[in-house]
Amino acid sequence: MRRVATQAKSIDIGLDQFDVVVPKFEKELTVSVGDTAYNHRRFIDGIQSHKNLVHIARLQCNRVLYHKAEPKQLKITNRRERGHEQWYGEKFKLNDTTTHCLPDKTISVPYKTRKGKQYTATLECWNDMLIKYKDGIPMHNYPFTLVKTTILDEKNRQIYKNPM
Repeated sequence: MRRVATQAKSIDIGLDQFDVVVPKFEKELTVSVGDTAYNHRRFIDGIQSHKNLVHIARLQCNRVLYHKAEPKQLKITNRRERGHEQWYGEKFKLNDTTTHCLPDKTISVPYKTRKGKQYTATLECWNDMLIKYKDGIPMHNYPFTLVKTTILDEKNRQIYKNPM
């Protein structure tokens, strides 16, 4: 436990904590789970030095993500290749299902609660998703897998208003 200065930013405090704790597990796979504050660009960029770290963070429901762009042929002139490699492809708005393409993988898992209620958890995964480049942080270098979780009851009704 330590005192945090009033002017300190929460992302910096979180990164400092990671730099203290994660190296103690450097030879083992380490999984960190965080809420929406832990998907900030500065945080994601700051944890890249930890090679055996898998980071799981929830996204805000209004977040806009991008598919990784398909490689394209750059225009070649007699002097040099022209153009910039495209990093970001189609938009993927979490709160607009019309922007969602088919997932790369879907898994449904039935389970029963302690009280005997039967549910089905459906996980949909999209690979190579990106957060937009901003603040000088090269987010195109950090593709991730997006996992959407939906819980359905026995009558195929969604339990929670929004999927996670």
